[in-house]
Amino acid sequence: MRFALLALVGVALGVHHTLDQVLLKPRTEYIFRFEGDVHSGIPLPTETEISRIESLVHVQTLDDHHAVLKLREVRFATGKDERKETFKDIEQLKLHTIMRKHIELLELPVRFGYKHGMVSELYFHNHDETWSMNVKRSIINMLQLNLHKMGRTDETKLERYEDVRHVDNDYFTANERTIEGDCEVAYTIIKKKEDVTEVTKSVNFNKCTRRPLTMYNFRYLTECRDCKETDYFEPSTVYTYLLEKEGLKKVEVNSVYTITLENQPVMKTEVRARIVLEETKEIRHEFEWREDKKETLIYSNEVEREIERFYMEGDDVEVLPYMHIKDKVEQIRTIVDEIKELKENKLETTHLLSRLVSMFRMCTLEELTMVHNKIYMHVD
Repeated sequence: MRFALLALVGVALGVHHTLDQVLLKPRTEYIFRFEGDVHSGIPLPTETEISRIESLVHVQTLDDHHAVLKLREVRFATGKDERKETFKDIEQLKLHTIMRKHIELLELPVRFGYKHGMVSELYFHNHDETWSMNVKRSIINMLQLNLHKMGRTDETKLERYEDVRHVDNDYFTANERTIEGDCEVAYTIIKKKEDVTEVTKSVNFNKCTRRPLTMYNFRYLTECRDCKETDYFEPSTVYTYLLEKEGLKKVEVNSVYTITLENQPVMKTEVRARIVLEETKEIRHEFEWREDKKETLIYSNEVEREIERFYMEGDDVEVLPYMHIKDKVEQIRTIVDEIKELKENKLETTHLLSRLVSMFRMCTLEELTMVHNKIYMHVD
């Protein structure tokens, strides 16, 4: 009996050692360097437009359940990029002056639940705005790492702890809430060397129960069999974590969103971001924070919803902020004909598609019906 108890204690210690890597220690201030890029363009080996945000990220772990994040020294730049794997130095791009009121919003702290590497609720300042909150969400999202395998989906409970003490590498899947929704994610854990571990996390967008998508206009009010068969949106997201003896050292994330038309990619947006630990120290002065707005980690598409509503309905004012468009159906027909004349995907294709989308969003239900009957039903 005593031997059995000792054996169980040994297994428990083995499991504890394997799963309890402390990412961020309590009562510590971590300072990370954050860099984020957004590349947009056609999927060809050409230069793309790039937007860059860079900042120092201060994370104070108040205890083993909560943390506070605050941004400092925020910079923003735009320019061209040759699609290199490395991050382009921000000094090589065109730096933009950020308005003081926007800096103040970005520097408002956010408190969030953080236990065993998992993020729960987020508490924002009442004056914070959606776009600023989403920037902070994206960084907090990078701090989430499910080493305790909570919400695991690939094995039964009894199988999870078999030979766990003897395995340096591991793989599992779990349901997880990220900034992109509630989806299944796949973890691969590889021990590089003593005290150095690399973890990759990929999102399975085919197994999501919730996604922050903007469903604009009348498209989603009815069933569309053809739309399901020709799904044009292909997302992909992979995270890479580098862990050392003292905890989290670096995180990189790469998200690619491709739009296809007739099985051909016509537009591509790539989001790359990384945070690198620069300094750790004791907390001397806690950041002031308020629990005004309780939010989740999922990206807020409030701004997109308002934009789409505005395109569809306008505002109840005497003067509309955009010009009244005449002959929308004929303009759509002209754009479609121009796209049909193009033999391959070029920059012009992207511009034409963008114009087409804008025209569709301004159509009434009657105008969309005319487009369907006069153009779609008679397409070659």
